[in-house]
Amino acid sequence: MSSALTIPQYFPTEFATNWESVVQQKGGKVAQFATPDPSFKGKEKSYNQIDPIDNFQEITTRMGSTQLSEISGDKYWLRTRAYDDAKGFDEWDDDILGDIVLPTSDTMREMSNGWARKCDDVLFSELLGTRYIGETGVTTNALPSGQKVAVNYKRDGTTADSGLTYEKILRALEIFGENDVDFDEEGQPVMFVRMRQITDLYASVTEFRSRDYSRDIEPFSKDKLITEGTMNWNGILFVKSQRVPTSGSDSYQCPMFTKRALKYYLDSPTPMIDVRPDLKHTLQIRMKGRIGAVRTQNELVVEVSCDETPGF
Repeated sequence: MSSALTIPQYFPTEFATNWESVVQQKGGKVAQFATPDPSFKGKEKSYNQIDPIDNFQEITTRMGSTQLSEISGDKYWLRTRAYDDAKGFDEWDDDILGDIVLPTSDTMREMSNGWARKCDDVLFSELLGTRYIGETGVTTNALPSGQKVAVNYKRDGTTADSGLTYEKILRALEIFGENDVDFDEEGQPVMFVRMRQITDLYASVTEFRSRDYSRDIEPFSKDKLITEGTMNWNGILFVKSQRVPTSGSDSYQCPMFTKRALKYYLDSPTPMIDVRPDLKHTLQIRMKGRIGAVRTQNELVVEVSCDETPGF
């Protein structure tokens, strides 16, 4: 005799037929704060720079000979690299999924989001990494140590690893000042930070969380950075991005820079859908594009290292 089943055991289980996105960064963040080159063509392009001219000499004779000298300068190079991603669906997937929609459009959407994040990763890498200079573009040029605020920087001369502190922000601005960077000409400096740097700053800089301590700058608001992604504070535009690069272990390289510091070229990504007869008519969805960027001047970039040691 079969066992008796009660009504609740016949209750059906329903399954969604669509696909939902998971939490992620959607869209790129870095390019809007850099300088595009819409005229870029080909694989690479060089840009010419002229050095400051400081050779004025006192005239001590009448009708004397004019002393001529050459101007000097340099070149920096922007080179692009190609990237792609491809996903496949078996020829039977559409049938076997039944009522569940084959996620072709969802795949395209997620690829577009992934492309935007890849662009951010490349732009960060070129902003802080090695650039190529010189007549033929084979001379390497790393960001000098003088353009970096160490993870253990303290203004009193002692050293201790720390997260983002007001002392580090002041040192970054000091470096710009030592380089004669004119923010009226170059534009407002931008600093990319991760969530940990936001909470570091909010927790450590009591004086700048309230207008009671300052009438000249906007109080720091972690909530505004979290919800809106950007915030003006102390003359700096802070932008939150969890894709700020790491230098290894628990240290992250937060860049502060001006718009002219980074030049780039970004392809509009090309999506393609093909049936692959060589793979038993697998449906292939592929997206490709080219990305290139270069740091234009070392003096327009400061790297601020911040510790994220758990429990720090």
